[in-house]
Amino acid sequence: MRLPRLVTAATAAAVALVALTACGGDPATTAGGASPSSATTTASSAATPDASTTSAGPGTSQAPTTGGGPAAAGTNAPTSGATGAAPRRTTAAVAPSSAGKTAERQATAPGDYLYDSSGTFSLGGAPQPVDGTSTLTVDPVVDGTQHSVLEGEDSRTEQDVLVRENGTYVARLQITNAGFDKAFEFDPAEVLVPTPATVGTTWSWVATSTDGKTRATQNSKVVRSETLTIGGKQVATQVIQTTLRLSGDISYTGEITTHYAESLHLPVKERTKGNGTVQGFSFSMDVTATARSTTPA
Repeated sequence: MRLPRLVTAATAAAVALVALTACGGDPATTAGGASPSSATTTASSAATPDASTTSAGPGTSQAPTTGGGPAAAGTNAPTSGATGAAPRRTTAAVAPSSAGKTAERQATAPGDYLYDSSGTFSLGGAPQPVDGTSTLTVDPVVDGTQHSVLEGEDSRTEQDVLVRENGTYVARLQITNAGFDKAFEFDPAEVLVPTPATVGTTWSWVATSTDGKTRATQNSKVVRSETLTIGGKQVATQVIQTTLRLSGDISYTGEITTHYAESLHLPVKERTKGNGTVQGFSFSMDVTATARSTTPA
């Protein structure tokens, strides 16, 4: 889950934070890697899926688990609890190494994925058309961790995720582009996508960049199931609605709608709408990125 590639790399990279990132990577983004140092994260605990609700309102709890309890001892994961159950919040979470057992079958198939993006982007002026292509390169799983790189024009985003039985967890995110370098490290790792991604499940996290200048807050919810045609094939997806807010040296509020193919552990389509301010300039965007194929090159 990431953003568009433009002259305004700083803003795109910021929005790309999300995402995040999480689902293996989204293309309409112009984000990339920066050298990591320590980042602070505040974990809110077990998110509870509200199976009776399909509205896109973000949840306020974190980590997914199913069956009304933690998917694994000491794990940040969304929970499948009773409708309307209030999520618990904690000030600490489990270490990434404890986030459930490694499950390589939950990983994204390694290889290169191409995404085409379209939409509009404005920086202190009238909206300009966005039209570009990004390549997501996914490496094989090594010791339970899967590394990926998303590259667009003048931008690069790197991330490491922990592949677990109960979901995918982001451990490291590095963003590099013409506008700035940003690094986020998550210790403990935070939920990107729960397994299973049951409709109604919610999760959230808060993180600070390693330079201490940018604070990111994410709230996500699985709102419905939907079938899309990608590369001429019918693909079953879970639609994840995410609200991302950035504060500090970058101010931003955005809504991200991700179509996540759970069977492939891959985001196949994503729309990002948002606005904010960076380096004294206001900006806004409405960009959609779509995978050309679900099969890696």
